[in-house]
Amino acid sequence: MSVQNGEPVLYVTGEIYAGLTSLSEFSNYHFKIEFKWGDKKWVPRLKDKRDSGILYHARGEHGALWNVWMESLEFQVQETDMGDFMPINEVNCLIPVKKEGRIYKYVPKGDSVILFGANVNAPRGGGYCHIPQSAENPHGEWNTLELFCVNNNSIHVVNGKVVMEVRNAKQIVDGKELVLNSGKIQLQSEAAECYYKNAQIKSIKAFPVEYRNATGL
Repeated sequence: MSVQNGEPVLYVTGEIYAGLTSLSEFSNYHFKIEFKWGDKKWVPRLKDKRDSGILYHARGEHGALWNVWMESLEFQVQETDMGDFMPINEVNCLIPVKKEGRIYKYVPKGDSVILFGANVNAPRGGGYCHIPQSAENPHGEWNTLELFCVNNNSIHVVNGKVVMEVRNAKQIVDGKELVLNSGKIQLQSEAAECYYKNAQIKSIKAFPVEYRNATGL
């Protein structure tokens, strides 16, 4: 932790791949945190976009991915891509998308819903889904990141704008699909200097009306 302008801030140097993991597991919640980039980058991502992430519904052992992170769903925190979705290991979900070349982009209320997942036995549409467009503030400015989870659906919000919806999340255990609706939260360290502050979490029973209306949930 560090102190900036008189308030506590979680300073992530990014020098090593790591994760800060909650002790508790959460379900049906609204997670809110403020985030901004630092300037430093580290090997092996010196020429890549700055990268971090919020892993949620994290379950099992640490080290499921790259001997570091837990099996989970990811709210991607990456330059120009804040709010992208990535499945970590044996999980999958449904997302309404359109395909542009080789990439998939989230489409609010879209009809073309495909499966995203890392399970090699699933009829996969893709392993990564992009936001429609960036809602990120300029480099060095704080961003407000919000994650809404109700049952096994979730919504990613960046600076008040819905950028992703995740439907019907499942975890694959011994070849069987199990509902993925709870777990721990991890904040990533991934070769980029960054800062987090004002983390808040509270229980919810439904998505806020304005965000529910903006999606198909």
